[in-house]
Amino acid sequence: MTAYRGWMSLMGVLCLSGTALAELNYVDVGDSSGVQLARLDSSSQPQYSYNAAPAGQPIVAPVNSVRAPDAGTTSQPPVPNSGTASSSDWKDSDSGSCNSCSGGCGCDCSPYCGCCNDHWYAYAGGLTMGRTGANKTYTTYDQTNQAHQLLYFPPSDWGGGVDTRIGYWFGCGCCGDPCGCCNSCGASGRAGIEVDYWGVWGMNGVASITDAAVGANQLGTVQNDGFVGFLAPDDASLWFDNARAVKLLRNDEVNNVEVNFLYMPCCDACNRFQMTALAGFRYFQFRDDLTWDQFAGTGLPAGDPGEAITVANVSNNLFGFQIGAYMNYQICNRWSFFAVPKVGIYGNHISGFNSMFLSDGTQAKFDANGDALNFNNSANTFSVLGSIDIGVNWCFSRNWSFVGGYRVVGVSGVALADNQIPQFFADEAGWKTIKTNGDLIIDGAFAGLECRF
Repeated sequence: MTAYRGWMSLMGVLCLSGTALAELNYVDVGDSSGVQLARLDSSSQPQYSYNAAPAGQPIVAPVNSVRAPDAGTTSQPPVPNSGTASSSDWKDSDSGSCNSCSGGCGCDCSPYCGCCNDHWYAYAGGLTMGRTGANKTYTTYDQTNQAHQLLYFPPSDWGGGVDTRIGYWFGCGCCGDPCGCCNSCGASGRAGIEVDYWGVWGMNGVASITDAAVGANQLGTVQNDGFVGFLAPDDASLWFDNARAVKLLRNDEVNNVEVNFLYMPCCDACNRFQMTALAGFRYFQFRDDLTWDQFAGTGLPAGDPGEAITVANVSNNLFGFQIGAYMNYQICNRWSFFAVPKVGIYGNHISGFNSMFLSDGTQAKFDANGDALNFNNSANTFSVLGSIDIGVNWCFSRNWSFVGGYRVVGVSGVALADNQIPQFFADEAGWKTIKTNGDLIIDGAFAGLECRF
């Protein structure tokens, strides 16, 4: 009994000693295999596995096993890697590797993907565009050789204009802003609204010919000019046949306004490809104006104006909804390619103006009823419009980018001025009816600066 009480007392002393050492966070006890044990606090510790040693040999701990600190030093627990990056991870230079996702942050300068304070963005630039020419509509031939067609309505030259855009992104934060740096979130996305305007003017064209090219007063019109007169019945031929000069002018203009709602689904901040869906309202206007100046040769009564003018103007006004997407591929932190396809079905309200008169204002009249050849017309139809922008974005600073690219717009079901002049000048119904079966392609380059703020 005395031996048993002594043994229990010894075990109690050992237990109290172990508890006291644990309070100091370290244990300095060696087992029979020679393993040094250390640090029993609550911090997470690396786990090691030891292979069984051959019989009769001690197990040796790995060289990187945790050891008790030397006297007079303070041990610091290892700091686990959180896998996130702070705002200082954004680099103002592109010295690192392309899209390296430094610190887990790879969308430093995406044009549609900013950090929390980048709610607004605005773009302003210029553009130059041209249009496809309509089918050749000849007006003039050589009266000495009727097979020799001389002049048709000219195509338009390239014009210049402006290209602007302003938008606002709603929401901010890790799960409200999927493009925030180093963000990882669930199914939430980011919504925005955008207003665009671009316009092109000065898309002009000129074509002319004088009698010196074919002989004195040998320019004739391919149209039938009978049964229409200016000063007397059926005298339009005095200006349109045996003419000394003809001049044709074209003046085109394009205006485009859009209000689009944007939605960017949640995405990985280091994903090179990002896509934003859009849907909204679009107004597209295309104006096509033609002027036909015919200069009479000989045979006019003294004092009569020598210039007859024919005008055919149309304005297509498309209203409707569209869908599309902003697609952006990040090459590296500062460079990205983008494509912006859009398509919609639109109601097209067309207004037109057709007239024929002399330079002093004398109006042409139909011999059949005396009506003036001067009509304001309108028509309504459906049109299909599709467009695509393809370009590059160079982010040269945290908030500024250079944007440049090429734009193509295709429209079907439009009125073209070339189609509004009937073959027979006496066709009054033809002058009053707008032809809406034309097609149009407008294309050109754009460039400007975008700011995010």
